[in-house]
Amino acid sequence: MKDERNKQTSTGGRWRGSLAGLHAGGGRRGNIYDALKNKAKKVNWGGKNRKELYCLFNKKGFTDAMIKKAKEEEVILFKEDVLYQ
Repeated sequence: MKDERNKQTSTGGRWRGSLAGLHAGGGRRGNIYDALKNKAKKVNWGGKNRKELYCLFNKKGFTDAMIKKAKEEEVILFKEDVLYQ
């Protein structure tokens, strides 16, 4: 079993009718993953050695680029009734 101490889980989601992904720019269609990582950096817990786990939710699903990035960086993606891991 993995050592799960000093691990922070950050979650974010959008419940909309379009794919979520690594879109450039900000706002509602911005990069949902980078936005979540930026929010997680603001949490003052665990110090420099903490491990991060990111989970994203979206009703419609995720772009191919986001699915690829999730596999590379071990991000867990949820789409209604589908789990990408």
